Amino acid sequence: LRSDNIMLFIADESALDNFSQAEIRDPVRRKIINEMRTVYTSRALRDSTENNWPPPVLCDFGKARIEKTHKVINFSEVQPHIYRAWEVSFMMP
Repeated sequence: LRSDNIMLFIADESALDNFSQAEIRDPVRRKIINEMRTVYTSRALRDSTENNWPPPVLCDFGKARIEKTHKVINFSEVQPHIYRAWEVSFMMP
C-alpha cells in the first residue's frame, strides 16, 4: 500500500478556490534549481479540524481479475476509466 494508491476527494470545491487565493495573496517559498525545475514549500489544502471530508478510497488493485463466475472473458482493465493512466486508455505499449 502506497500513497499513490489512495484517492482523496474534495467534497467542497471552494477549498480549491481558497487555496488559489491564498497562493495569490501569500505565495509559498520556492527554490529555483534551474529553468526546468522549481521546488515549492507545501501549503495545507484544508483546515485539519474540519470533519466534512470524505474518507480516502483505495483505488489500485494491481493484478486483480474478475473471476469466471462473473461470465466475463478477456477482461483485463481493472481500474475505472476515470482513474486510468492515459497510456492505458489509448492502449499504448
